[in-house]
Parts: sequence; structure tokens; C-alpha cells
Amino acid sequence: CHGVTKPDGGVDLTMRPSGRRIFPISYVMLLTTRGLVAHGRDADGNRPPRSIGSSASRLMKLVEPSHYKVTLSPAERRLVRLWIETGAAYPGTCAAMEVPYCRFDGPDFRPNEHYVREMKRYGLLPTDFDPADDPIDVFRLDRAYWRSL
Repeated sequence: CHGVTKPDGGVDLTMRPSGRRIFPISYVMLLTTRGLVAHGRDADGNRPPRSIGSSASRLMKLVEPSHYKVTLSPAERRLVRLWIETGAAYPGTCAAMEVPYCRFDGPDFRPNEHYVREMKRYGLLPTDFDPADDPIDVFRLDRAYWRSL
């Protein structure tokens, strides 16, 4: 109902590029174009209680079953709420968004030392992994990370 050909309410929730930013169109729609997330980054000073965050975000009303029989589970609605409460951050990985093509898929791309350290810590890379010499498929590794959560 929120695709390219028929974006109900003018909201496109596809993963296609936005054209203006490095973010997918769905992220741009939710945060900037439609103001569905009250993140508090566009106002000065202290804000009254419940004027930012999930309690003020229209998006929370739109993920309820009463909105055109939306079928999100309670866990999925909680995930949306927590995403808003933590600042509606863009995950920053193609794998998180299930897009296998991105700027990190070039043959010369190597993840930084912090990424490698964390993937070892989560047990997704062997402890003896050498980032300088060992092959790495960042997309596959990121998918494994997101599945582990």
C-alpha cells in the first residue's frame, strides 16, 4: 500500500534511493518529508513532556491494527517505538536494509578496525581473523549480525 506506484498518503516505504540523500526514500519520508517521527532535532530548547519521541510520533498510530488493519506484531511495534526513542537512527548498513548493493561492496573495501573488533566480539568472525589478509563479505557478515539480534 506504500509502494512506488501507489504510495498511500503520499508515503513511499520502498528501499529505492531518495535522489537527494544517501538514505533510502522510506527513511527520508518518515523523518523529513512527512514528519511522522517526532525526533526533537529540529527545535531549539527544552521541550514539554511527550512532545518528542514515540508518544508524539504519528508513526506509532500508523503501526496499530486500527490503521487499515496493519499486521505488525507487538514485538515489531515495540521495535518501532524503541527505534524512535533512540533517535530514529539510520542503521547505516546495506545488510540491515536487505539491499545487497551499496557503496561498501567494491572489491577494495575493507571494514575498519572497530567493525572487525565488534564482529569478533559477537562471535561472527574468528578471533584470529586478520583484516589485512583474510577475505570478508561485509554484506553476509552484516546479515548474520542482524539475524543474531
